[in-house]
Amino acid sequence: MHIMSWNPLKRDTSKSTRSDGETSTGASTELDKLIHDFEATENKLKLLYNHAKHVPDTLLLMNKFEKQITENLSSSPDPRFLPIIEEYHSFACQAEEIGEDLVITFQKVLLGPLKEIKQAFVELRQAIKHRDNVKNDVERFQKKISTLQNKEKTGTNLVKLEECKQTLMASQKEAARYENILHTELTKFLTGIVSLFQPSLEAFVRSEILWIQTSDKLISSQLNISRECDKSMQELNSAVEDRFSKIDALSITTETG
Repeated sequence: MHIMSWNPLKRDTSKSTRSDGETSTGASTELDKLIHDFEATENKLKLLYNHAKHVPDTLLLMNKFEKQITENLSSSPDPRFLPIIEEYHSFACQAEEIGEDLVITFQKVLLGPLKEIKQAFVELRQAIKHRDNVKNDVERFQKKISTLQNKEKTGTNLVKLEECKQTLMASQKEAARYENILHTELTKFLTGIVSLFQPSLEAFVRSEILWIQTSDKLISSQLNISRECDKSMQELNSAVEDRFSKIDALSITTETG
């Protein structure tokens, strides 16, 4: 999935729904709300990415340690352990391969697109920062004009005042133009982000389901011990408790009193 540049600074901004220099309190308020929604969406995406990026390593480590457990158990001197250990080791090796396939798919269909979407947020964040800088310029020139108006009406001060007014008008025009552009881009981005990410999410869910189904088939077809799972949990727990009771009966206890 490739995401186009969302930075308004890099796009063709010759067309505008409002005329240059035209802005309003209502339009600014609406833009501020869009920016608030943008920031909330950005925070959710960061949280999602920070959690998702740990999934591949966690899955690979689980399979790795599972193999190490079977390898350690295979060195047991008691031959009675060998059949089940060899069977489980074979399963662990194949489960590791299936897990690696899932990790590759996970990185392709989820982490990759999430990185691209994150970049789109970075570009729009730069655009929002530029808008804030333009607004600050307007406020700075307004204060400068107010200061000059209170000074003595000398020729030099009047020239500076006129220059400052011209600069303010240009800054106000740029601010209005840019707010219009940013409003359009943020609306488009926030409206399209769901449809943009949905295919990746669906592909990830499908790959996860396929991994579970494949693992289940592997267990059913290769592990003789899996047939024990046909018993109810209550029967299995009773069998385990019975074995521990027999072990306790063999223990040597010393009572002091």
